[in-house]
Amino acid sequence: MGWGGIRNRRRARLAVEGSHLDGRTPHIEQILDFVRNHPESYASLAVCRRALDRGLDAVTPETLKRLAGHLEQAPTEEVEAYLDIVG
Repeated sequence: MGWGGIRNRRRARLAVEGSHLDGRTPHIEQILDFVRNHPESYASLAVCRRALDRGLDAVTPETLKRLAGHLEQAPTEEVEAYLDIVG
């Protein structure tokens, strides 16, 4: 399946899942849980670099707090992109 198919499947899941706000809260928590549990993974570092600082060297507890604040304000499309990275 190509990227378009994955993205369409992800959007369909976002439309069906979750009753919080616009359905983003469970997905934000999924992203944060992944980064919290795998701080040294390339996926975690990629998400944090894209969201916060391209020059970031490591994911720290402070990074996780900053990421949480960023994700709450981020557009849905951005949250979807990060979910694709960690998903």
